[in-house]
Amino acid sequence: MSLADCQLAFWAAVRFCDPSARVAESKRTALGPYADRTPYGIAIGKAALKMARGFGPVARGVVVTNADDGQGVPAGWHVMIGAHPVPDARSLAAGEAVIALVAGARASDVIVALISGGASALAERPAPGITLDEIRARVGALAASGAEIHAINRLRSSLSAIKGGTLARMAKAPVV
Repeated sequence: MSLADCQLAFWAAVRFCDPSARVAESKRTALGPYADRTPYGIAIGKAALKMARGFGPVARGVVVTNADDGQGVPAGWHVMIGAHPVPDARSLAAGEAVIALVAGARASDVIVALISGGASALAERPAPGITLDEIRARVGALAASGAEIHAINRLRSSLSAIKGGTLARMAKAPVV
């Protein structure tokens, strides 16, 4: 295979993996029986902007990412910036916004959760008795030890009031 063929294959793979296109293509199937409900959206991660664009308008939505590309989002979405790879005060504000969105959705609505890499640091609410500084120190130490991402994410979940399915359990509306 030539260098030109390799480059063509690479760029084809990049286009195939575009978060906006993947979300747009799977929207109807993902919503399933909830397709006629009022959508609330949560898009968190480094690909959050593109995922929100792929989903389209929502009644209310929060996009939490590490940088705003300035290209806008569909109607209903609000962009927030959180910190990555270590959460900070912006991540706490984003966590509160996501919790408020979930709390505001009625049982007759549907919450669409679009999650990509980076989400665990970008939006956070520490578990009761845990501080942001403790999360930063403990996760930082584990990461510095060379631990695999699965171990780091298990620790993050144990220190968080919104990770590991806890946020979804707060919802009255179904989460897809």
